[in-house]
Amino acid sequence: MDNILTKSPIDSRLFVWVAQYNNDEYFYEYDNKFNEFNDIKKDILKCFGMIGMDMIMTYDVATGIFDICGRKLSFMFKDENNNEIKLTDTGNIYNDCISYKSAETVLIGREQGQSSIKSYNFGYKIKLNNFNLKIIIHIPLDGKINIDISISSDNDTSGNLFIIRNDELYTKQFLSLTNKQTSTINWIVV
Repeated sequence: MDNILTKSPIDSRLFVWVAQYNNDEYFYEYDNKFNEFNDIKKDILKCFGMIGMDMIMTYDVATGIFDICGRKLSFMFKDENNNEIKLTDTGNIYNDCISYKSAETVLIGREQGQSSIKSYNFGYKIKLNNFNLKIIIHIPLDGKINIDISISSDNDTSGNLFIIRNDELYTKQFLSLTNKQTSTINWIVV
């Protein structure tokens, strides 16, 4: 990701989303004006994520693998029969990107409160064979970066979700998946 900004180009936002296209052009949430999220060209999207505070956090659209400040994160599920099911790097295109800000407004009596951003969030959702997967990276202003990994299955199954960091198993978590019910793991990135 040569020539990418590492700081937000606007003072009112610590982070902005960035889309990198196949032709290596960048489309930022803000570049002389605010750009609409819906104007992202998903059909030529190469990479998507957040930049700000000298950090780059993205995911590769061709693989769904995240790069969080230089750490590669991928995911796999191993069911009760020891079948390994890749959740990233499956040959699918992970271009259904997500980005939003979580804000809070405090009201005191009848006084109008002021809203403030509490976290910046990005990720994707995708349908993979018998699984639905949604991964959201949360960048809170007063806490540690954390990830929500939401997974549902078309069939009842159980097994372990593997979190792989820099091509090595980092941790795993047992999941019992019930047909059409979503299970979510929140993982604090350390």
